[in-house]
Amino acid sequence: MRCPIAIAVVVFMGLLLSAATAAAGAFYVTQRYALGEYDSEDDARRMAFIEARKKLWDKMYLNLESEAPLEPIPSKDVFDVYAPAMIAIRQVSEKVEIAESPIVITTISAAFNPGDFMRALKKIEKHQLSKTFTEQQRISHDLENRLGSIEESLKKADKQSVRELLKERSQVGRKWDRLENERMSRLGGNENAVENLRRQMRLD
Repeated sequence: MRCPIAIAVVVFMGLLLSAATAAAGAFYVTQRYALGEYDSEDDARRMAFIEARKKLWDKMYLNLESEAPLEPIPSKDVFDVYAPAMIAIRQVSEKVEIAESPIVITTISAAFNPGDFMRALKKIEKHQLSKTFTEQQRISHDLENRLGSIEESLKKADKQSVRELLKERSQVGRKWDRLENERMSRLGGNENAVENLRRQMRLD
């Protein structure tokens, strides 16, 4: 049985694929993340991606404010709930520069059309699956905040605390990775599954 979050992601992607064919703008963000004393490259890549995606959502929301039809638009908090499920992000490039300390530089992009987003949001916002997305965003937000808090704590921790923090970071990071991998795989999922779910929910 598919989990509710996975189903919801597929449904949202189906809505976007079926939306009107207005041209979507391409948005890009490049983020740099310097490895700390206890960071691996994987840790740095994860944190760089998280920060880059936040900036990408900020850019898109500003675009929504300026380009959406003359109608009420969702708050930024609501946008942040639905954007990760509705918008597929592409990794454009990633590299590691060696300076005083290694720096991960990642560039991501995504296509976004305000009109398509608003049409899809209207169709789904009152559906029961919206609760699933709210919960998914809460979990993701909590995990990302905890990863950021651990990074700050590591800068001033003693040896015993470092061991405990690194263990926790590994656990939290794996949870975040699973959530993100599931989301990304579903956004690139099976078109037939998308169509079946759309018919079941009668969203056309």
